[in-house]
This record gives sequence, structure tokens and C-alpha cells, in this order.
Amino acid sequence: MKGIILTLSLAIALSSSATVPQPRQVIRPVEKAPISAVTAVLSGVDANEVYEELPPVLVELSNLPRRAAVWVEVKKGSSGGALRGVTVKSEIFLRRGGEAVLNVPGVESRCDSAGTWTVSVLVSDGEITTALAHTTFAMRPR
Repeated sequence: MKGIILTLSLAIALSSSATVPQPRQVIRPVEKAPISAVTAVLSGVDANEVYEELPPVLVELSNLPRRAAVWVEVKKGSSGGALRGVTVKSEIFLRRGGEAVLNVPGVESRCDSAGTWTVSVLVSDGEITTALAHTTFAMRPR
């Protein structure tokens, strides 16, 4: 008899708790700006130009998501090919609204020999990495 009463009590308790309305939680997905919307304007070095010394290199960025990583790479040769470049020193200055300026003083120290060089600007959101801009130029022998 005790087993029947205990089972009956448990069934009543479970059925009564199931009818108590639970507060609803609204779960909203985190809005993530796509990195495909990011734009970059590379200035300081012009395509197909020949330099004896490099001018300052700047990158103006727009629509930059908060958690994106942006960097600049330099490689010897043209923009084609599968080899990645070497990351160079840069400083980012953030503005409001997803805009930033990237000062890239490391380009000059890497492009230290005569020949063709390519500078590329890349962005990643942790899942996707995209090349935003690149330019190819030449250095004269010193």
C-alpha cells in the first residue's frame, strides 16, 4: 500500500509542476557582421611603380567587425602563386562605426632587396580569411 501511495503522490507532484507556466526566455542569435562587407584601400605604394625607397604605407578600413583580425603580408614576387607572404609590423587606429586606419611601417624593412614585391591586406573573423587588397611594385637596387 505504501508503494501505491508513494507512486500516486509522485504522479500528482509531477503533473502539478508540469502545469505551472515557466517564464519564456528569448534567445537571440548574436549578429555578426560579415567580413565580406569589409573594404580596404591600400595607399602609399602604387601598382607597377618602381621605388628606391618606400613611402609610408597606410590602409583605410571600412565595415570592420569588432572581433576581426586584420594584418598585412609582404612577399617577393607577383600577387599570383600559392606562397603566403610574411606578416609585417602594423599599428591599427580604430574609429567609430567599424572604420580604422592601419599604419604599416614594417613594409620597408621587409622589402629590402631589388625586385618585384607584393603587399596584401588580409582579414579574418576566426572562421574565414579573406584578402581585401593587394598591390605589386618593384624595388630598385640600392
